[in-house]
Amino acid sequence: MHFLVCDDDPSDAQVLSELLRQQIHGCRVSVVHSGDEVIPFTKKNTLNALFLDIELANDIGGIEFAAELRKTYQNIPIVFYTSHIHYCEEIFTVSPAALLLKPATSERVRRVMHILQNNETSGGCLTISSTKTSLRQIPLDQIAYIENIHRHLTVFGTDGRVLAEFCGKKLTEIGAQLGKGFLLCHQSIIVNMSEISSVRRYVLKLRCGIELPISQRRFGTVRKCWGEYLGETL
Repeated sequence: MHFLVCDDDPSDAQVLSELLRQQIHGCRVSVVHSGDEVIPFTKKNTLNALFLDIELANDIGGIEFAAELRKTYQNIPIVFYTSHIHYCEEIFTVSPAALLLKPATSERVRRVMHILQNNETSGGCLTISSTKTSLRQIPLDQIAYIENIHRHLTVFGTDGRVLAEFCGKKLTEIGAQLGKGFLLCHQSIIVNMSEISSVRRYVLKLRCGIELPISQRRFGTVRKCWGEYLGETL
């Protein structure tokens, strides 16, 4: 595996590099200190992930740079590396793989590597009987959220449109198929955490722009679980 760390602070870059080598035995970790060095390096090397500082000195911001990089290199997983949690909503405009807060620690890096590995192996399906004699399969990465509406289980896609409806089904019947990437934010709604762009008091916003309610008693759990999903505790 080959990782690239882009950070204008040599000490932060060194700490992260050492932690990555400890987590993944035998991996290669390269370091650059400006966005200008990333694209030439990427042209010559195959990367498993780019760890990108959001605030690069004497450079365009890391988020702007990531948006430019995405135009050419769409499949490189980007992990934003920052000490500023307030960037949480803005970073989702470029679909990062994860967020790593400074100072990097062994536990934080371990969580991020777990997310990257899960992303590589994702591809499960939700399987539901649509009639007594037929089954319907929906890839999990196409689902934004599932809501129980008037005793109908309604599956919404990442564009906010309805993918499927199932009569007489309950959320509790499908929970085991969805895995840890999905979260119950309300008694009638399960959401795909990879589709969340922001969480505020009693409301979460999806990348497609839809806002969903968070029940009062679940707010703390939702905030904590989403933070851990990103690789950090908010």
